[in-house]
Amino acid sequence: MRGEDDPEAPKPSGAAWGKAMRASSELLAGIFVGSLLGLGLDRLLGSEPWFLLAGIGLGFAAGLRNLSRSL
Repeated sequence: MRGEDDPEAPKPSGAAWGKAMRASSELLAGIFVGSLLGLGLDRLLGSEPWFLLAGIGLGFAAGLRNLSRSL
């Protein structure tokens, strides 16, 4: 019937939510750090936007690497 809990239905797990949050934060942290380093190099060397673009790409690659290691 509707509104009744199914005793055989899987219960939502806090561990799954934690893994999802960690995975997204690993990827976002890599992109964020790469962007900041690229932006800093661009301002230091006056070569905008090349180091920023390279930093975003390398940050994304590093985030994927950290993501695959954590999973």
